[in-house]
Amino acid sequence: MNEHFERRAFVEDVGWTLGGQIATALFGLGTSMLLARILGPQGKGFVALALMTPMMLAWLFNGGVSMAIVYYLGNRRFTVAQLSSQAVTWVFAASIIAFLALGACAQWGVVRMVLPRLPLGFLALAMLNLPVLMLNAYAVSLLQGLQRIATLNTIQSVQGLTILLGTAALVGGLRWGVYGAILSAFIGNVTGTFLMVQTLNRHGARWSPGWEPEVLRRCLSYGARGHLGNIFQFFTYRLDVFLLNF
Repeated sequence: MNEHFERRAFVEDVGWTLGGQIATALFGLGTSMLLARILGPQGKGFVALALMTPMMLAWLFNGGVSMAIVYYLGNRRFTVAQLSSQAVTWVFAASIIAFLALGACAQWGVVRMVLPRLPLGFLALAMLNLPVLMLNAYAVSLLQGLQRIATLNTIQSVQGLTILLGTAALVGGLRWGVYGAILSAFIGNVTGTFLMVQTLNRHGARWSPGWEPEVLRRCLSYGARGHLGNIFQFFTYRLDVFLLNF
């Protein structure tokens, strides 16, 4: 009986994941088509490059904590409250370090050298996504650890739909151009993260920064094992965006 229930739950989770990925891909395709149609190749390229920068930094400074959250929540080593609180602490610390590092690179001319064609105004607005993306990644891991697969895929689909509708309104309707596209992505990311946070609140999540060195140490130690591979994977799939900037 238990084996039958587990098999059925597995099939349902696969179905929700497949459906969610298809929906998210379709919403992403719609957004991409709108941007290409309205902004043209250059404008669409600015949007992609600006949004890729905080995404890259969020990936680099993730520290593998996302993997650790799934692992430790799945084996019940730590609670949702402990992991969510430490995740917020790491988001604050990593965001401060990332912003300071980016500011130093801008001051020394490294940003202009790496991103010679990207207006700094686009990059500044896109960087608002950094802490949101990090918190979003940790919220995703918490839902995965709780095995709330259907809820997770539904929220991610809503997030993709929000970005599409925001793009249609701000870029297509109000004609805010690249700024509107970047702001639409930010609104979508905030919406998805907010919905995940609300869901996790029902499982006892705590979103105030906490300090439990043992929990954070174990998460960073476990995550470091696979984080380097994740970084290489990210650059394998995304490096072309930066290369085309030249």
